[in-house]
Amino acid sequence: MIRKTKELGQALIMVLIVLAIGTVLVVPSLRLTATSLMNSPIVERQTKGLYAADAAQEYILWKLLYDDLGQEFTVPGEEGKAVFNFDVCDVPVSATVVMRAESGQGGTTLATDDKIMPIKTVDTGFTPSYWVPDKNEYTYTYTISMDYLSADAEPVDLEAIYDIPPGEFSGIAYQIGTSEISTDGGTTWHSVPDPLWNAAKGYLKWPADYDKDTHTGAFSSDQYDIDHYFYGMRDFEVREVKQLRFQLKGTLSTGIHCNWVVLKMADDTNTLSGPQASV
Repeated sequence: MIRKTKELGQALIMVLIVLAIGTVLVVPSLRLTATSLMNSPIVERQTKGLYAADAAQEYILWKLLYDDLGQEFTVPGEEGKAVFNFDVCDVPVSATVVMRAESGQGGTTLATDDKIMPIKTVDTGFTPSYWVPDKNEYTYTYTISMDYLSADAEPVDLEAIYDIPPGEFSGIAYQIGTSEISTDGGTTWHSVPDPLWNAAKGYLKWPADYDKDTHTGAFSSDQYDIDHYFYGMRDFEVREVKQLRFQLKGTLSTGIHCNWVVLKMADDTNTLSGPQASV
């Protein structure tokens, strides 16, 4: 009988110890549960927000790629922005698209201070235009488009254009009398004097007598200047597009052959196109 009473006393002590430990654990457990319950709505809202933002981006990308949204932009910067408001799963989303020049996008290299984006294209006379069926001698029509993408309303001065044809050209020959310019984005064209062909350094230069050190012989703003053939090529305004096209004749070996353009500005800066107009 005495032994049984001792066993009951030991069991009571164990129960009291368990109750003491449970009391210590219950409060933190309740706090953790409460925190989890409070976090659930927050996480749900964040998940809905991310989903809604993704949906808005998908819609805008579709508009840009397939619905000609880019054609609606006529003025760069904040004045030319497009604003979209969405309601996705009861989550309001507002998205703004702003047109701007972005350095290093596509095949174009733009420095921070550059304002004109040069784009070079080539027409080989075949379809697709970058394909030549064999290694015979062909005529290639190159077009340089210059787009003033800066939101800065202050005009920029273009002094000269340098073109660097593919170095792999064999028997390259500039076709005399094929240089033309357009100051209205390609609507109208008129002939201009031929460029200087520097065979040793491998570049064409318009105007032919331009001197980068003295800035003489550059494109002029004076329509009565001796080089008035190039009138309108020097000054650019926001969103203005000007073009120069010409023809080369030669033979290309197997492979990919690109072209470079260098725009020489009046402030002694150079704007590079990067490798473009691949054949």
